[in-house]
Amino acid sequence: MIVWIGRTGVELRETEVLDRLQVELDGVAETAADAFLRDRALGWFESVNDVLLDVDRLRTAAGGPTPGQDWLAGFERTMVYARTKGWLSEDGTHVSAHAQRKVSKPASGSESGSGH
Repeated sequence: MIVWIGRTGVELRETEVLDRLQVELDGVAETAADAFLRDRALGWFESVNDVLLDVDRLRTAAGGPTPGQDWLAGFERTMVYARTKGWLSEDGTHVSAHAQRKVSKPASGSESGSGH
């Protein structure tokens, strides 16, 4: 699952992929991304590269109004795994995710003529 944060706000992407959880910053600074997360009550930046996400809010937002039993079981397995890695808070309410900055590719034709 990807928590995408761009200039327009926060979107949950690839919610069916439950074997990874990451935050992707797309053209926004950490301060703006933190504000978007807090506005949606999804979480906050704990450090420059680490985000704490609210497990219940994440489950509700990603699973939709009526998530299937298979999806819920997969989400719970993800949280159990996160606990074994120390990524889940002691009380189980928040999970840590790494924030990655999306690297913009140069527009076609604007690459240097290095020949590589």
